[in-house]
Amino acid sequence: MATIQVTLEASKELSELGQGLAKFLAAVKLATADGFQVGADLPPLISAAVAELVPAVQGVTLIADEAKDKKAFANAIAVLGAAVAGALL
Repeated sequence: MATIQVTLEASKELSELGQGLAKFLAAVKLATADGFQVGADLPPLISAAVAELVPAVQGVTLIADEAKDKKAFANAIAVLGAAVAGALL
């Protein structure tokens, strides 16, 4: 399959939230690949939540302002969806 690299403008906070969510979901997928064992899987999941989600949600209050630029906001939603889908596949 041939691919191309696309550059686009996207809203910062929503994009960061998407990237943090995607990294957390990738950690969940990795930790639960062999089934869920509380003792083994919970510590890395909590660590990933703190490392990836906490910084990502710090700017969540700015997302409403970002939505005013509809094109950049829509691009951020597309990037978020792609990042999450990539983490789950």
